Amino acid sequence: MRCSLILWLAAIFVLPIGTFFASAAIQEDDDWKFVGTSKEGTKLYYSPERIVERDRLIQAWFKGVHPDSDKQISQNISLHEFNCRKGTYRLLQGTLYFRDGSARSSDQPSAWVRPLPSSLAEMEFRQICRPKLPRRKNVKP
Repeated sequence: MRCSLILWLAAIFVLPIGTFFASAAIQEDDDWKFVGTSKEGTKLYYSPERIVERDRLIQAWFKGVHPDSDKQISQNISLHEFNCRKGTYRLLQGTLYFRDGSARSSDQPSAWVRPLPSSLAEMEFRQICRPKLPRRKNVKP
């Protein structure tokens, strides 16, 4: 009788907790937050859970979901590093996923550059650096 009571209590309390943790693990994979859409229709997302700050530099993961009009690339995932104080960023690694099912990856860091105005890179930079950017003072010519 005591053994069956223990099994019954375990079924009531332990199984629902296991189900809760299993569903939380499944939801954890979908931690991408929408940033915006480019002029070309690429939807940009970032992963706030994976942001790392080190020595005044910030590393963040981004995902671009390309529109159906892009006949070659379906999406890309990339790790960027930002120097908010200098207004620069670089690509640390990335993967392009093609519509034919293939993928191409690179883990060669790029040079530090400034993001082009109205680009996906500028959207990324603003998402990560906006809260950290110092205010510019008006400079008289």
